[in-house]
Amino acid sequence: MPKAASMKKRLKKKGVMSQSAKKTEIWLHLHFPHLALDAQLDSLNTLLSKHPRAIILQNRQMQRVHCQNNAAKDYGIEPQMSLSTALALCPNLQTYARDIAQEQAHLKKLALIAYSFCPTVVLQEHGGIGLELSRCEKLYGNYSNLLKQLQAYLLKRCSEVFSGLGQSLLAARLTTAQSFHTQVPHSQQLNQEMRAMALEALDVKRAQKNSFVHLGLDTIGDLLDLPKEAVHRRFNADLLSQIDGLFTTKINPKMRFTAPEVFDDCLQNPQGLYTKEALYAPMGILLERFCRYLKIRHLYCRNIRWHFSPLLGQTQSLTIQLSQAQNHSQHFFALSRLQLERLDLAHSIEKISLYSDQFVPAADASVDFFEHHQHTQKAELLDQLVARLGDDAISQPGINAEYLPEQANVINSAIPLAPSNLRKTSLQPLWLLDPLSVQQRDRQPYWRQPLTLLSGPERVCGNWWHSEQQRDYYLAHDSQGTRYWLYWELQSQRWFIHGLFA
Repeated sequence: MPKAASMKKRLKKKGVMSQSAKKTEIWLHLHFPHLALDAQLDSLNTLLSKHPRAIILQNRQMQRVHCQNNAAKDYGIEPQMSLSTALALCPNLQTYARDIAQEQAHLKKLALIAYSFCPTVVLQEHGGIGLELSRCEKLYGNYSNLLKQLQAYLLKRCSEVFSGLGQSLLAARLTTAQSFHTQVPHSQQLNQEMRAMALEALDVKRAQKNSFVHLGLDTIGDLLDLPKEAVHRRFNADLLSQIDGLFTTKINPKMRFTAPEVFDDCLQNPQGLYTKEALYAPMGILLERFCRYLKIRHLYCRNIRWHFSPLLGQTQSLTIQLSQAQNHSQHFFALSRLQLERLDLAHSIEKISLYSDQFVPAADASVDFFEHHQHTQKAELLDQLVARLGDDAISQPGINAEYLPEQANVINSAIPLAPSNLRKTSLQPLWLLDPLSVQQRDRQPYWRQPLTLLSGPERVCGNWWHSEQQRDYYLAHDSQGTRYWLYWELQSQRWFIHGLFA
């Protein structure tokens, strides 16, 4: 082996390779120009986007336009324009006060969509979202498929989205244009675009920008071409940190996005929905989002809760309890429709909300491979009967955490709130009787005829805190072969028959 190749192999083994040998990161920055408007108009009615609307920001003693939709832009309304001027241009302009908390909540919903495409998602202070794409290319075949699908899903929750690409998160943010990328350029082209950026794009003080002008520096490439010693001597640590950020990305753990532990989403229609059939479309949209959330977190669901808020009056709720954990929107929708038929809603519904916090990991929700289809059919039939007839219409036998048999066997709801882990391991008949007193003759239980003991005793104790009962249970039979389950009560020193075997 040549000496140079041998040295290269040893360096690679030790992890000492040049910067160019490392895999280049590809960062995508998402910018939502109408985020403030999208957060307040995440509405059911698509016609709302055709009306001129704007978000208003209180700036000292004057109200100014923060952002506007395209319909308002056609009237000549622009950001930073005073409200009086905007109303003069468009008298029918509908305005809303900016709600930063609502914006952040909506941004997290958009980040959840991005999280379904990429495991590394960062919420940025400037109201954008960063994604590291270089690990996702093989999953989608190529970057083009990934970007097209991502854009399609984002446009379901926002009116417009712009993007920037770079080898670091900062470079991607600084190169954001008023368009959305459909291709990822080669690393050399990304580097050229980064070097061509104006120094004005960097977040530095005015005095620092004036020094750029005095030195004749226009682009980031001009700054990078200077000797490192000169850069460190002339500029402060903040600028040097930003220059490093153009090539490497250090993620603040607090800014890294993770999927929320609960699902809570809603749709609004200020005009109101007046029939139950009109609710089906928004309910389907919310269920589609919910099932995507389950897919992202690899979960199944045991319970969903609907909230219907009217224009006037109190919110009405609807709970769907499932006998088996599910993740199919069609099943959720069918049960919701059946239960909605039994609910007397208000005359007009303005807001529909969907909430769930009862989840089961996908690995724990699986059933036996050979019985899966039959088991699923039974669970779906049970869910449909309960949804149509009500929770109290169907019940099933269950086991209570008690030792005395007459207290351990209970009738539960057909769909339990949580799966029970209780199991009965002892031999016990299905046909239980109220304890019947039995005579004792010649130290042998006698009921119509002598009973012969086959097995036992099995000691059962209960109610020790109130009036302790101690029983010794036996299996017995008579001359005709009928088998009995009886016990000897230690307190009363008497025999009792408690059940019959088939």
